[in-house]
Amino acid sequence: MPAAKKAKYPFLFYGVDPADWFEGQDAPYHYELLFKTAPDAAARLKIARAFEEAVAESDSIGGKRRPWLWAGPWALVTVGVRAAEVEEQEEEDDDYGFDDEDDEDDLDGEDDDEDDEEMDDDAQQFLEDMAYTFRRVHEVAPLVEVVFAGAREPSRADPWEKWTTAQQAARTDGPRWGGWAKGLNLDVGAFPSHERSAAETVEDAKFEAERRRARKAAGIKEEEEDEDEEGEEADA
Repeated sequence: MPAAKKAKYPFLFYGVDPADWFEGQDAPYHYELLFKTAPDAAARLKIARAFEEAVAESDSIGGKRRPWLWAGPWALVTVGVRAAEVEEQEEEDDDYGFDDEDDEDDLDGEDDDEDDEEMDDDAQQFLEDMAYTFRRVHEVAPLVEVVFAGAREPSRADPWEKWTTAQQAARTDGPRWGGWAKGLNLDVGAFPSHERSAAETVEDAKFEAERRRARKAAGIKEEEEDEDEEGEEADA
């Protein structure tokens, strides 16, 4: 019997590098994860450590944290973009929001292309870091599928996403999330779940405590949650 052909990529990933995505300052970005089997308590602790250790290596992932939500083999993960560079720039700006040396360029638009290119680079780094982070999670608890709810348009050329849609044209329909995500519309983008099923949604206090321990060990400063953000993507 011939040996089974090894998959080119570790799991299906819809929205790994979208052509366009919902962006906004301090916006929360939501990913739905489908594990091969529902992680038990021990597996969840490994996932918490793997996730936070990978995030600690990133210069782009950060933002206000929310608890993961669990529904059987599914998890809902929320991340943001680290704001350190923005804060540093604000300190350098004058009272009008301009860097003194660049006032003329900012006013006449000459630097617009450079700013756009820098923003594109930052976005690309965030997406690459998220892919790396989920690979690390996959190493401790096998994933079947990851969906980036913030993707407006599918990738035009990314090989991982091309491979994904060749294996399975549409994403797996997910659960109807409750808890803090109740009413959150995750299906306005390029990869909607067409029929969400009712499922018990839970937070795992031990998992969140392990995440905090891992962040503390990595020297990551905690950022408080902002309850007003909960409905942002629902309004997108």
